[in-house]
Amino acid sequence: VWEHYEYNGDLDYLRSKGYPIMKEAAQFWLDYLVEDKQAYLISSPSYSPEHGGISTGAYMDIQLAWDIFNNTIKACDVLDEDLEFRAKLIQARDRLLPMKVGHWGQLQEWKEDRDDLENKHRHVSHLYALYPGNQINQEQTPELVDASKVSLHARGDDGTGWSIAWKINFWSRLFDGNHA
Repeated sequence: VWEHYEYNGDLDYLRSKGYPIMKEAAQFWLDYLVEDKQAYLISSPSYSPEHGGISTGAYMDIQLAWDIFNNTIKACDVLDEDLEFRAKLIQARDRLLPMKVGHWGQLQEWKEDRDDLENKHRHVSHLYALYPGNQINQEQTPELVDASKVSLHARGDDGTGWSIAWKINFWSRLFDGNHA
């Protein structure tokens, strides 16, 4: 919804359709997230799509919450309204569990460092922050860029149509056109 506005710059769309959708999604995440023992906000119950059982703090959830919070904050700025809600979102976004690099250099898929180097599962949803999100990028998070590469190499290039298409986009976002 935010990217639609960024592309066309239609303030009427943002005010009447886009922002209400974004606000409702942000409100869902505010209601759904819980505080862990370290006072970070995490999702619980949580599930890393297609990979593993029910857990707490799967990183795709956290990355999705970060994205909707961040984009809704930007929409509040553009519309210059709902500043109290904006402040609430900033506070929540800044309390989300930070992404972590695991013991073998990978971007962790879960709150706990339990990724298996030998697991060649095609699943890479925990890289959402790299693409289509942009929370992981060369300029601001080079260590997470490197960890994303480790995860991608470990999972391999095989997969079904969707995961292959997503991996092409990941490698493109990592500026590795030859691998893409």
